[in-house]
Amino acid sequence: MISSVDYVFNWARKSAIWPLTF
Repeated sequence: MISSVDYVFNWARKSAIWPLTF
């Protein structure tokens, strides 16, 4: 079970180029 918050954090770590995306 992966919550949407955990998914966003995981994506943010990979795509740290766009910190203003979320």
